[in-house]
Amino acid sequence: MTRDHRRSVNKKPTNVKGKSDLTTGEKRLLGKIKKHPVSPKKEDKQARMDDLNTRDVYAQMITQQKALIKDDPARKAELNTLIEDYQDKIDDIDAKLGLESVPKTKPTKEIGTARPKIQKIFQETGPKNEEAQEAEQIARAWIIEPSQIKSNGMNDIIGHNAAKIALKTHIKVPLIAPQFFDETKKPNRTFLFVGPPGTGKTELAKAAAKDANINFMEIRASDLLSKYFGTPSIRVKALFREAAKRQPILIFIDEADDLFDRTDEKVKKIANEFYKAIADLQMSNERMYVIAATNKPENLDGGAIRRFTPIPVNLPLVGEREAMFETRTRTNVVKVEGLDYAKLAAETDGYSGSDIAAITSDALSKPLDELVEALGDKDLNRIKGISPDTLRPVTMDDFLEIIDKKPPTATADELAAIDAFWRQQK
Repeated sequence: MTRDHRRSVNKKPTNVKGKSDLTTGEKRLLGKIKKHPVSPKKEDKQARMDDLNTRDVYAQMITQQKALIKDDPARKAELNTLIEDYQDKIDDIDAKLGLESVPKTKPTKEIGTARPKIQKIFQETGPKNEEAQEAEQIARAWIIEPSQIKSNGMNDIIGHNAAKIALKTHIKVPLIAPQFFDETKKPNRTFLFVGPPGTGKTELAKAAAKDANINFMEIRASDLLSKYFGTPSIRVKALFREAAKRQPILIFIDEADDLFDRTDEKVKKIANEFYKAIADLQMSNERMYVIAATNKPENLDGGAIRRFTPIPVNLPLVGEREAMFETRTRTNVVKVEGLDYAKLAAETDGYSGSDIAAITSDALSKPLDELVEALGDKDLNRIKGISPDTLRPVTMDDFLEIIDKKPPTATADELAAIDAFWRQQK
């Protein structure tokens, strides 16, 4: 190779970021450029860097999917399909930027990061004692695959429109269109559902996981606080380590006010361990999401409120209650006659979605309850030959009678405390 040729090969690209401004991944990728005409316009340079960042994200996804194949060989075909899809996207970016062939599945370092401690809690850290192994085994049992989540997705959730948009934007969109996010503009990964009992916080979390086609981990704060689940540090590390192996994943923590209780000194240690994990998660590129739920926000420690994005999950409005009654009375087993859904909605102000489900279930059961009572224990076996068509229809009187007997679950004090919480957030 001649001296002049060596100079031309080793000549650095001009009109790009200074060397000190580039991440390691960007330096390596820019070194692969062949004959790329760099525009002097700032926006062109920014667009190029955005493409490089997006490429890095896809490369990281490939590595994560390969790790999942090692942990769960039964999912190899499914995960290989995702790897091929991500590789196609990388190839498209390479073609667009004029990059030479680079290692197809070897990811660059995390975009813009020089933080070696990030994700430490999510990684294996050498031999584990028996207590840690048992804690991880328990954590694994909490994980549910998308096909096993009992939900039909967001479309079956009535109301909560603001919550649904937020969850789609920050959970589903980053997974299917990562180009809308970068090191500066990251998706939110931690949310706090705040609302009265029975408003559908658990159902909403399941729908978000189902919609995004990701794994789901549902736990109660009491599970983490159990004395049978290791020390606080071991509990939290086991939870996040097992979740990291199965990402993308949504972790749902019910009864969060018990875990982050500002008045209970006994939970401070595990809450602090959880805060450390949340801080690592928020600064990393892990595809893990945490939703905590509470109907007692007044009991929450300030650290939890700062680390989670609060989302209201309120009682249904009158139109939403009307839709709930109409949807829940669609059955081919029981006849219904003369139901005034608008009146039922008006009569149930302050009732939750769970309350309405219970009222509807009780009302639709009344004709069958009457038949069972009429037959008695002696003749109950005769019910085998009776057609549901012979039952009397369910009417408005059945619903109004039950509503009269069933007060709403949410108390005035609970609603006042939640209102006070939201006023403090403004």
